Amino acid sequence: MKRLLALQFLASQAWALPPSMLADMEAIARRELQAGRLEALTTRDGESLGAAPAVETRDGVALIKVRGVVSRYASWMHDICGGTSTEALAKSLSAAIEDTKVRAVVLWIDSPGGQVNGLNEMAELIYQSRGAKRIVAYVGGQACSAAYWMASACSEVVIDATAELGSVGTVAGFRIQPQTEGEQRIEIVSSNAPNKRLDPTTDAGKSAVQTIVDDLETVFIDAVSRNMGVARDKVLADFGRGGTFIGAKAVQQGMAHRLGSLEGLVAELGGRQSPPLFQTRASTASTQTQGATMPLTIAEGATAAAVAAALQTQHPDAYAAIAATGSADKATAVEAARKEAHAAGRQEGIAEGIAAETQRVAAVFAVSLPGHEQLIQTLALDGKTTGGEAAAQIIAAEKKGGSDYLQGAANTDANKVQGGQESQTGKGAIDARALATEARALVDAEAAKGNKITISAAVRMIQGGKS
Repeated sequence: MKRLLALQFLASQAWALPPSMLADMEAIARRELQAGRLEALTTRDGESLGAAPAVETRDGVALIKVRGVVSRYASWMHDICGGTSTEALAKSLSAAIEDTKVRAVVLWIDSPGGQVNGLNEMAELIYQSRGAKRIVAYVGGQACSAAYWMASACSEVVIDATAELGSVGTVAGFRIQPQTEGEQRIEIVSSNAPNKRLDPTTDAGKSAVQTIVDDLETVFIDAVSRNMGVARDKVLADFGRGGTFIGAKAVQQGMAHRLGSLEGLVAELGGRQSPPLFQTRASTASTQTQGATMPLTIAEGATAAAVAAALQTQHPDAYAAIAATGSADKATAVEAARKEAHAAGRQEGIAEGIAAETQRVAAVFAVSLPGHEQLIQTLALDGKTTGGEAAAQIIAAEKKGGSDYLQGAANTDANKVQGGQESQTGKGAIDARALATEARALVDAEAAKGNKITISAAVRMIQGGKS
């Protein structure tokens, strides 16, 4: 019964593991390993059988061990295979981040991978914690599949020259066990849940499982792309396509940042020595900070965005300082641009105002008529009357002037005498209607010649000619 439960557990999970390790786990569950004892497993894996990793602090650097198969919770798998649970890792990491005596954290990894369930949450916790303290992955043996997913989430990945890195991808394994003699297993699935028991021996069942595995792989690849600050296409093309790389080749492919040793890394993070700079095809840039060389690993041909992401990943403190400086510079630049734009807008507005006022004054003077010079000057200087409005006022004034003159002429003493004889001076009564008609004719005649005169001026000219 225990064997059946173990096999069911293996078959019910998605794994990020090399095929050989998954096969060994299946063999363990079926008790097919030759020795079949925990002592033999210990000798084979060279790992402690502790259910939870211990946290060791040295020079202010917290060492968190990631050993053996990774699973979500501590279980029988740890007892027989050796391993680490993401549940225990999360507690260890949180404690190290919160401890004021810890200045940096090292995930000391030697793991072939493990269970996908809970893995993304753990990797996200690592990634989000990078802003609080520097978190470095050190790979002294393996960091494959699930273990590499977590390693990539660290600020930096440092590996031993003989360490193995990669196996990016997911796998679902099935082993069909023949029924033993006298054993019969019957399952009845509810009518509306045909996919609850997928049969991988059929094309439909295999396709459904393949979709699940591919969807999990997409999450894996996208996470690695973001964590390492490289394009997704580079992960697909250069990160082994499910294979692994050793030491310097892993660095050259961009899967790790540099070679190193655990003791050297602890000394570096503890402030006892400066970090070394390893030159590889993938490590092509470095910066200087406080007199020491700070390595920055980027891929050949990396875009500006990729370089920024790599700096944020590998040196979050430097990235934060640059970002803060950039924010201050941006605020200064924005304020300077605002003042410049305001001044330019003011000058442009003044120029437009002068041009508009000049055009308005010219339009007012264009409708001038003799006899109305004072009115035109007043309208031109009031700052608001348009040419059209000035023309209307001049016409009104012109009409009023002619009407006033005619009314005054009609009220003279001569016009008060009806049918009287001419006076001794030769002046007779004034016919206002006839005079107005004659004055209008004179205005029109002068206009035809290009001369502008008013009605009142025409009347005076007529009266002058008859006097």
